[in-house]
Amino acid sequence: MADFSTIKGFDVQVLSADPPAPQEGQVWYNTATGTMKGYVMTLGTGAWSSGGVTNSIHSHVGGAAGTTTAAVIGSGVPPANPPPGNAAEEYNGASWTTVNSTQHSSNQLGSTGAGTTSSMLMFGGDDAPKKSSESYNGTTWTITNLMNEDHSMAGGAGTSSEGAIGFGASPGNTNSESWNGTSWTATSPLNINTIQRAGAGTATAAFAIAGDNSPKQQVEEWDGASWAVGTAVNTGGEGGGALGTVALCIKFAGVPNLNNTEQWNGTSWTEVANLATGRAYVGYCGATVSNGMCIGGTTGPGTSNATEEWSMPTPLAIKTFTAS
Repeated sequence: MADFSTIKGFDVQVLSADPPAPQEGQVWYNTATGTMKGYVMTLGTGAWSSGGVTNSIHSHVGGAAGTTTAAVIGSGVPPANPPPGNAAEEYNGASWTTVNSTQHSSNQLGSTGAGTTSSMLMFGGDDAPKKSSESYNGTTWTITNLMNEDHSMAGGAGTSSEGAIGFGASPGNTNSESWNGTSWTATSPLNINTIQRAGAGTATAAFAIAGDNSPKQQVEEWDGASWAVGTAVNTGGEGGGALGTVALCIKFAGVPNLNNTEQWNGTSWTEVANLATGRAYVGYCGATVSNGMCIGGTTGPGTSNATEEWSMPTPLAIKTFTAS
């Protein structure tokens, strides 16, 4: 006969006071307060800090992926808006180093910001072929199977190995495609026709945030099968960035050179912090709300090679469980 505890778990402890040294995930009922409590991860206060300066300019959404200690960015528009470049760089937490160039010179790209320096996909773009797609394995860039539709001024989410979702095109349309690690497949369309949206999340749970068409505060959520209109951000604008998941996310930057940051807690968007420099058309990456990057972009009449790093502590703390 099976052990009951391995099937149903253990009874919740009933204690007259909170334990002095709880373990992560421990749950108990406090008879003194009449409440259910647990020892879980909590969100601290997030903030931006200066990061290393890139060697090349990567404005107008060069593709990016990684974290504050290991990131990669490729392509984008160099200073004074000459033809798009194919420069690529890796970040080690302190400085940027030029690495092998991308195969395709373009800008206004979508990318898998939740990826890593050895698992990144960059796709679409404002320069032919606008169906272009290429992956980065930590050393070289490789052209992959083309997308089915042109995706200029695109957004995206996911990783190159576990899957991705790509959306957006110019002129604006609702086209959306999924990547399974080998090829692209057309999916259910978005509800709102717009471009230059920020993406966050995974191939089966993603956000498409803000955009170039009114209402610019729009947000849509992908569940792996279809898109649904979500809760709008407070300040809209195309060319912004985002990082995290559909459960916990931040959105930042965007036209007209915004420096504000908003945080999604699963219910609503709240203003939480400011970038040191307002900017738009940024590179961005981060798989979780704990850390990520805002890279390059435009700062009005000029462009920037500055990097800002986002960090949010997630300490363990005793929390009281409520009905909400």
